Amino acid sequence: MKLTAAHVEKFKTMLGAPRVLSTESAEYYNEMWDQLIACFMPSDFMELLLIWQVQDATWIIFRYRRHQDILIERRQRESLEFQLKRKQMQKARREEIANEIAAKAGRPVSELQRLIDLDVTIDSAPREADEILQRAPTEIDHNRALEAGVKFLTQLEQLITSANKRRENALKQLQYYRDGLGPFLRRVSEEIIDLATHQTKQALKTMESPLIAAPGREIFGAIMTLQESMASSSNEAQDNNVSAENLAQRGLTPDGATE
Repeated sequence: MKLTAAHVEKFKTMLGAPRVLSTESAEYYNEMWDQLIACFMPSDFMELLLIWQVQDATWIIFRYRRHQDILIERRQRESLEFQLKRKQMQKARREEIANEIAAKAGRPVSELQRLIDLDVTIDSAPREADEILQRAPTEIDHNRALEAGVKFLTQLEQLITSANKRRENALKQLQYYRDGLGPFLRRVSEEIIDLATHQTKQALKTMESPLIAAPGREIFGAIMTLQESMASSSNEAQDNNVSAENLAQRGLTPDGATE
């Protein structure tokens, strides 16, 4: 017997909201759940709970693996931002050095030249920033990013291994339950239901059929009467024995004569 769609939906509500981040798709999560239900076809709540554990571990594994790739891209992006910042600092430093040289030479930079340099700097700065940030990463860039984030990648790999173990354990428990305890409990419950149904049918048949005297009832009554008669005779004999003993103690015979 398999759970109906209504039961599955009810139990799913009991298990709580799905563990989906704002950047993840709840639609994909629900689709995975529907596929797992179609694959395993749970028979009771215990099986559904184990399937939910498989779903939870699988979803977390996908998340960790996705963030391994995001980490490399993030590190590469941080590298580009660092290059842009370093270039801006180098420009500022060159201007500072130029001003220092002009001050030492005693020839200040003309206002016109300063305005020209400033205008060129302002025009070229956004363009250079866009060129740096939009530069397509190479394999070497990603290699550097991987090297920079290898510690976090290792931690994610450990988390993936742990989630894999949880999923495998849930699958094993589901198999054990189906092969052993689950069928046993269902068989016992079915036997109890069958027995209760049989007894109910027998009771209904008894109520519908007329009362019939059980064969041997007269014999049973005769046996009971015989037992009562034998018990009465035994009591009378005991009384007679007691009376005879009393007479003997007083030296009298049963007919009243003195010995």
